[in-house]
Amino acid sequence: MGWITTGLASDPARKALRLLLAGLTITLSPLNLRRAGDNVRRLAERLKTSENTNEAQCWTPLAAFLAIAMSLLGGCAMDGSEAQASCPPVTNYSAADQARAADEVATLPEGATLVEMLSDYAVLRDQARACR
Repeated sequence: MGWITTGLASDPARKALRLLLAGLTITLSPLNLRRAGDNVRRLAERLKTSENTNEAQCWTPLAAFLAIAMSLLGGCAMDGSEAQASCPPVTNYSAADQARAADEVATLPEGATLVEMLSDYAVLRDQARACR
Protein backbone atom coordinates (compact mmCIF):
# COMPACT_ATOMS: atom_id res chain seq x y z
CA MET A 1 0.00 0.00 0.00
CA GLY A 2 2.89 2.27 0.59
CA TRP A 3 3.92 2.14 -3.06
CA ILE A 4 0.48 3.52 -4.11
CA THR A 5 0.79 6.59 -1.92
CA THR A 6 4.39 7.05 -3.00
CA GLY A 7 3.41 6.66 -6.67
CA LEU A 8 0.56 9.16 -6.40
CA ALA A 9 2.79 11.79 -4.91
CA SER A 10 4.16 12.67 -8.34
CA ASP A 11 2.25 14.97 -10.71
CA PRO A 12 2.32 12.67 -13.76
CA ALA A 13 0.87 9.79 -11.71
CA ARG A 14 -1.99 11.97 -10.48
CA LYS A 15 -2.75 13.16 -14.01
CA ALA A 16 -2.75 9.56 -15.25
CA LEU A 17 -5.10 8.52 -12.44
CA ARG A 18 -7.43 11.44 -13.25
CA LEU A 19 -7.50 10.43 -16.91
CA LEU A 20 -8.10 6.80 -15.98
CA LEU A 21 -11.01 7.76 -13.69
CA ALA A 22 -12.47 10.09 -16.33
CA GLY A 23 -12.25 7.28 -18.89
CA LEU A 24 -13.96 4.85 -16.51
CA THR A 25 -16.67 7.43 -15.81
CA ILE A 26 -17.27 7.97 -19.52
CA THR A 27 -17.29 4.22 -20.16
CA LEU A 28 -19.65 3.36 -17.30
CA SER A 29 -21.95 6.36 -17.81
CA PRO A 30 -24.06 4.76 -20.60
CA LEU A 31 -24.48 1.66 -18.48
CA ASN A 32 -25.70 3.80 -15.60
CA LEU A 33 -28.04 5.72 -17.94
CA ARG A 34 -29.48 2.47 -19.23
CA ARG A 35 -30.13 1.27 -15.69
CA ALA A 36 -31.67 4.63 -14.79
CA GLY A 37 -33.84 4.46 -17.93
CA ASP A 38 -35.03 0.99 -16.92
CA ASN A 39 -35.93 2.31 -13.48
CA VAL A 40 -37.84 5.25 -14.97
CA ARG A 41 -39.71 2.92 -17.34
CA ARG A 42 -40.70 0.63 -14.44
CA LEU A 43 -41.88 3.62 -12.41
CA ALA A 44 -43.95 4.88 -15.37
CA GLU A 45 -45.56 1.45 -15.75
CA ARG A 46 -46.41 1.35 -12.04
CA LEU A 47 -47.88 4.83 -12.24
CA LYS A 48 -50.01 3.91 -15.26
CA THR A 49 -51.22 0.74 -13.54
CA SER A 50 -52.12 2.65 -10.37
CA GLU A 51 -53.92 5.35 -12.42
CA ASN A 52 -55.97 2.68 -14.20
CA THR A 53 -56.80 1.05 -10.87
CA ASN A 54 -57.77 4.37 -9.29
CA GLU A 55 -59.88 5.32 -12.31
CA ALA A 56 -61.75 2.02 -12.14
CA GLN A 57 -62.28 2.47 -8.40
CA CYS A 58 -63.62 6.01 -8.96
CA TRP A 59 -66.15 4.80 -11.52
CA THR A 60 -67.39 1.85 -9.44
CA PRO A 61 -69.52 3.86 -6.94
CA LEU A 62 -70.97 5.99 -9.74
CA ALA A 63 -71.94 2.94 -11.78
CA ALA A 64 -73.54 1.32 -8.73
CA PHE A 65 -75.48 4.51 -7.96
CA LEU A 66 -76.73 4.76 -11.54
CA ALA A 67 -77.81 1.12 -11.59
CA ILE A 68 -79.76 1.50 -8.35
CA ALA A 69 -81.34 4.79 -9.47
CA MET A 70 -82.43 3.34 -12.80
CA SER A 71 -84.00 0.27 -11.18
CA LEU A 72 -85.87 2.45 -8.68
CA LEU A 73 -87.08 4.83 -11.38
CA GLY A 74 -88.15 1.92 -13.53
CA GLY A 75 -90.58 0.92 -10.78
CA CYS A 76 -92.21 4.36 -11.03
CA ALA A 77 -93.06 4.00 -14.72
CA MET A 78 -96.75 3.26 -15.12
CA ASP A 79 -96.98 3.60 -18.90
CA GLY A 80 -98.25 0.34 -20.31
CA SER A 81 -98.95 -1.05 -16.88
CA GLU A 82 -102.11 -3.07 -16.52
CA ALA A 83 -102.54 -2.27 -12.82
CA GLN A 84 -105.54 -0.15 -11.94
CA ALA A 85 -106.82 1.01 -8.61
CA SER A 86 -109.66 -1.18 -7.46
CA CYS A 87 -112.93 0.47 -6.60
CA PRO A 88 -114.13 0.07 -3.01
CA PRO A 89 -117.29 -1.96 -2.56
CA VAL A 90 -120.52 -0.11 -1.87
CA THR A 91 -122.73 -1.72 0.74
CA ASN A 92 -126.40 -1.80 -0.14
CA TYR A 93 -128.78 -0.97 2.73
CA SER A 94 -132.41 -2.04 2.80
CA ALA A 95 -135.16 0.58 2.83
CA ALA A 96 -135.97 -0.34 6.45
CA ASP A 97 -132.33 0.27 7.52
CA GLN A 98 -132.28 3.59 5.69
CA ALA A 99 -135.54 4.69 7.35
CA ARG A 100 -134.28 3.73 10.81
CA ALA A 101 -130.97 5.63 10.19
CA ALA A 102 -132.94 8.72 9.07
CA ASP A 103 -135.01 8.57 12.30
CA GLU A 104 -131.83 8.32 14.39
CA VAL A 105 -130.22 11.26 12.57
CA ALA A 106 -133.37 13.32 13.18
CA THR A 107 -132.99 12.82 16.95
CA LEU A 108 -129.43 14.20 16.97
CA PRO A 109 -128.91 17.71 18.37
CA GLU A 110 -128.55 20.65 16.00
CA GLY A 111 -124.96 20.97 14.59
CA ALA A 112 -123.93 17.43 15.63
CA THR A 113 -120.58 16.31 14.21
CA LEU A 114 -122.04 12.94 13.28
CA VAL A 115 -124.39 14.58 10.76
CA GLU A 116 -121.37 16.18 8.97
CA MET A 117 -119.55 12.86 8.97
CA LEU A 118 -122.57 11.08 7.46
CA SER A 119 -122.66 13.74 4.75
CA ASP A 120 -118.99 13.00 3.93
CA TYR A 121 -119.82 9.28 3.88
CA ALA A 122 -122.60 9.91 1.33
CA VAL A 123 -120.08 11.71 -0.95
CA LEU A 124 -117.64 8.80 -0.66
CA ARG A 125 -120.39 6.32 -1.57
CA ASP A 126 -121.27 8.38 -4.66
CA GLN A 127 -117.58 8.42 -5.70
CA ALA A 128 -117.32 4.65 -5.21
CA ARG A 129 -120.39 4.09 -7.40
CA ALA A 130 -118.90 6.35 -10.11
CA CYS A 131 -115.63 4.39 -9.99
CA ARG A 132 -117.29 1.25 -11.29
